[in-house]
Amino acid sequence: SMSTIIQVHHESDQELFVSNKPKYNPKIPYFKRIGFPMTNQSTDILELIGEKYFNNASATWLLWKLVRLMDTKTNTVVLCNKDLSTTERQRVSAAYSVLNQDNIVIRTKREHYLINPKVFLPHNNSFDEVLEHWLSLGGK
Repeated sequence: SMSTIIQVHHESDQELFVSNKPKYNPKIPYFKRIGFPMTNQSTDILELIGEKYFNNASATWLLWKLVRLMDTKTNTVVLCNKDLSTTERQRVSAAYSVLNQDNIVIRTKREHYLINPKVFLPHNNSFDEVLEHWLSLGGK
């Protein structure tokens, strides 16, 4: 067990609180923060996605767009068609079928998506609920 000594200065009219919290939720599978289950621990998720979709610019584009817009507590994303050009809308439907087939994204309703929590980990305390949501929609 490791300990750290800290020196704290505080005013006499203030109360001091110190607390510990666990770094990891033990129920979460141990991947990198963004991670497919790693067979080879040295493989980086970005390389993996890069290799998987190397020849599919649309899939890569959609995945990163969704991740950037994702609510990290629920892994849900709203992607409004009105904010996309006609070309982008076509890219979305082509890329979605690939990402969905690869078990990375599920469309929950029009313009609403859910990202597999085993691929992109949500905030630690919501993993269970997100996984339940994912499985309830037929995700693997």
